[in-house]
Amino acid sequence: MAMQKPNVGTNVPSPIAAGLVPEDKLVRRYNQLNQEINHLVPEVARAYDALARSVPLLQELQALLSQRPKRPPTIGFSILQHISSKHELPTWSQWISRYAKRIDYSVRHIRRIILAEPRTKMVKQCP
Repeated sequence: MAMQKPNVGTNVPSPIAAGLVPEDKLVRRYNQLNQEINHLVPEVARAYDALARSVPLLQELQALLSQRPKRPPTIGFSILQHISSKHELPTWSQWISRYAKRIDYSVRHIRRIILAEPRTKMVKQCP
C-alpha cells in the first residue's frame, strides 16, 4: 500500500487540529520548543557571524594592549568610552574582562576563541 502525500497548501486541517486525534502533552511541548528554537536560528547565525568577524579585531587589540608596561588599573574604565591619551589605555585584562561581561561570555571562552584553542575535556583517571 503506497503512502499518500499530505495535502500541502490546501485548507485541509491536520487530524490533530481538527480534534480527531488527542494531542499528547510531550508532543505539544516538543512542537512548541522546536518552533521557538527554529525561529531563533537566523538570530543565532547572525550572532555567530558577528563573533567570527570580531575575532581578527580582538586579536589585534589583544596584541596592542598586551605590549603595554604594567601599571595600576584605570579607574572608571568603560569599553564604550573614547580615550584621548596613551595613559588612559586599559590593560588587556581590564578590557577583556569588561567585554566578556558585556557580551555575557567568560573571559576564558573569549580567549579560547581568539587563540583558536580547542576545548579540553578533563577526564579524571582512576589510579
